This record gives sequence, structure tokens and C-alpha cells, in this order.
Amino acid sequence: GWLSFWAQLTLSVVGGVILLFSVAFTSQVGSGQGGPKASLYLTLFGILAGFLSTFWNFGYTRTALKMQSYLDAAPGQEVPKIKKQQVVDMVTRGIFINMMGLASTLAGVQALVGMLVAKTLQVRA
Repeated sequence: GWLSFWAQLTLSVVGGVILLFSVAFTSQVGSGQGGPKASLYLTLFGILAGFLSTFWNFGYTRTALKMQSYLDAAPGQEVPKIKKQQVVDMVTRGIFINMMGLASTLAGVQALVGMLVAKTLQVRA
């Protein structure tokens, strides 16, 4: 719930700031040769998925509060019930969002590292 929310928010903000500085400084350096655009877009998609996952985690906390209010309700009190399938669907979608963000970010990092290795080998040759 909350631990996941704050950890995800912190990591997404830090990743976004690092990407922002990376884009700002690589566009100023050199003769118009930036890094590969694919790595930038994949990493950006991963960070956006991280922010989406952050707010999805906030939804977990709201669902937990609804479940707790159901458990704490008096016997005659009318409280909406949350179905097990709703919770399973919510967690499944959250896992999917996290996995897509992770895969996208890793693909972006691999493209960037590949470009750096190619530049290193090109300079030596």
C-alpha cells in the first residue's frame, strides 16, 4: 500500500529528473549527434509507466480502506462490499503495468549501452 506508493513515487521522480538532465546535457554536447532515439523513448515510456503504477498503488490504499470499513461495519450498517475478483483484477493490472515499464526501461538501457560499446569500439579501430 503506502510503502509501495512512496517507493514508486520516489524512484519515478528520480528517474524522471535523471532522464531530464540526460536529455538537456546530451543535446548541448557535440555536433548534433545525440543518443539513440529508441533508448530515449523506451526509457521515457518506462518512467511514465512508473508514474502510472504509482497512482495505481494509491488505488490499492483506497481499496484497502474500503475493505477495512466493510470489516469494521456494524451488523446492520450498509457498506459496499468489494468482490474478490475486483481485487484480483486490480492487482493483475498493476503487475502488468509494472512489467511493461520494467521491460521498456531495460530495453532502453540495453540500447544505450549498445550504442556506448559501439562508440568505444569505433574510436579504437
